[in-house]
Amino acid sequence: MAFGITNKADVVPISLGIPAAHKELADQTATTSTVDTTIVGLKWAKVRVYVKTFGTLAAADTFRATLQVGTGAAITNPENIAQWNGVVETGDVALCFEMYGWSQNGFQSYKLIFTAASSHTFTADIMVDVG
Repeated sequence: MAFGITNKADVVPISLGIPAAHKELADQTATTSTVDTTIVGLKWAKVRVYVKTFGTLAAADTFRATLQVGTGAAITNPENIAQWNGVVETGDVALCFEMYGWSQNGFQSYKLIFTAASSHTFTADIMVDVG
């Protein structure tokens, strides 16, 4: 078998580290709407998530975030490029995490898919950089 990785770009480019697009989403309570960057062929993404209010999310609940990207204005040819899984611990008052991912195919649009145990509620702020 031949080596299959064709995207050899750094997740955050060493030259400058300036993203091609930046988006801040406040007070998200579920999977985000699709964001169309209008930029074709993006290769990497960095996502920072701050679950600032737990709502009904409680100790021992699982929480997952998945960054899904697509090649068109909508999530065409979906590709999951980053995922974070965690469990709420007793005493937690927030969840703070980052995800880094890269696309083999290149992308134009993205959305962040959230899954919380038993559909429990939460509120999160999200910052996304793509390049």
